[in-house]
Amino acid sequence: LLYGLFIYLGLGGLALLFQKALTYHPQTAQPADEAILDSTPWLRQVRFTTSDGIQLHGVWVPPDEGKAVLLLSHGNAGNLFGRIPLVERLRRQGLGVFLYDYRGYGRSPGSPGEEGLYRDVEAAWEWVTSEGEIPSERLVSYGRSLGAAVALHLAVSRPVGGVILEVPFTSIRDMARQVLPFFPSGAFLRESYDNLQLIESLSRPLLIMVAEGDQVVAPWMGKTLFAAAHEPKRLLVVPGAGHDDIPWTETLYPETLNEFLSTLSPEPE
Repeated sequence: LLYGLFIYLGLGGLALLFQKALTYHPQTAQPADEAILDSTPWLRQVRFTTSDGIQLHGVWVPPDEGKAVLLLSHGNAGNLFGRIPLVERLRRQGLGVFLYDYRGYGRSPGSPGEEGLYRDVEAAWEWVTSEGEIPSERLVSYGRSLGAAVALHLAVSRPVGGVILEVPFTSIRDMARQVLPFFPSGAFLRESYDNLQLIESLSRPLLIMVAEGDQVVAPWMGKTLFAAAHEPKRLLVVPGAGHDDIPWTETLYPETLNEFLSTLSPEPE
């Protein structure tokens, strides 16, 4: 019995280490990042504070007149500096963008975790709607991969005009099963990011983008989330696209984005 307990606890410890390694791959800011900021003078750097006292780093691009603002929650690896080319592309469409780093990423101190990331995006929303002076109905919660879970949480906890989920997964448990199908990791996972359960509470317009050739997040996950979501909703499936490819399709991505944003209406009172 004691031997079995040791094995069980050992498996639990391995599962927790596995979850951390699977979920978060932060990179702190590097000296080369200064050059990125120097070459993008149209970016305003921002510091803002979470409800538990963590001061986060973000960048802000105001929108053109009448255009939406995307509150962008990035994926689990790197930091915001690697996403500046995407911000530039969105800026060329006249869109406003608030891109931020979670705790433990880039210039943001701390250590990432599910509840912490939820606090981070809520603090970002507070900055955009107060300091940025953007009405919530013009603010779209946009997340990709891990950030899709963060963006979805915001969309059901704060008023927003709409939500965009790029290459989203159904839950961390499903991701763990995909990587280690024969390991009973589900019993030990402390974080869930259960998008499939949460999406049933979403009442705002939704766009889900799925990469058919995704080798990181299985395409069936995004399609399953779409099936579970309420109307109004739209699904974009990009044939042959990999996990990071969708924003770089020549016309499909900007056209889909603009079409979706043009359909948004203020949240009913």
